[in-house]
Amino acid sequence: MSTPPHLPVVLCSSVVRGARRHDAHGELWVVDLALQERRRVWVHDDPTIQFEGRGGDRGLRGMAIHGERIFVAASRAILEFAYDPSAPRLRLVRTYRSPSLLHAHEVVMHKGLLWITSTGYDSIIAFHPGQGRFVWGLCVRERQTLEVSEFDPASPPPPGNTIHLNQLATDGTALTLSGARSTRWLRLDGEHVDQIGEVPLGTHNISPVRGGWIGNDTAR
Repeated sequence: MSTPPHLPVVLCSSVVRGARRHDAHGELWVVDLALQERRRVWVHDDPTIQFEGRGGDRGLRGMAIHGERIFVAASRAILEFAYDPSAPRLRLVRTYRSPSLLHAHEVVMHKGLLWITSTGYDSIIAFHPGQGRFVWGLCVRERQTLEVSEFDPASPPPPGNTIHLNQLATDGTALTLSGARSTRWLRLDGEHVDQIGEVPLGTHNISPVRGGWIGNDTAR
């Protein structure tokens, strides 16, 4: 028998929304890529989500691991899980909510903070895992020009989805971000936002790779 290739065990999320309230509208799966085995470890069935509109309240999107803690974006909240390989399911530890979270997409750990895209507010929110609170917000809105402004997560900006901000990644020194309704690829270093390049309109989930970027062109 051949030895399985050296591939990782990964945690995958699903954003599929059930047709009826109390249906599952998001799942987490542990997938062993080498053994080609999968195990469902969480079903998200929060009955308080809004069912109106495409791509709004639904499912589980981005996730990040910080030590033994797993953080997952759930539209209007961040869910914290604990993982025990011998247990059949993840254990939900705590749910963190903020008035500035709306249609959360991507999350990433960077310099000790959890960063979240709040797509419904054209914003990025910073969460402090040690303090268990949201500590900073940045609104990135595009009309004729790019408009950038800081805010307190307790007092969100007016709702808006001008760029469909849904990408957030780190190269270890700074954050990069973009939105499917914008051609700008941006870099956030501290409190400064600069454009570092252009991407095709409609591109999702861009990450920096070898001096360039990789993403998916959903429209094509």
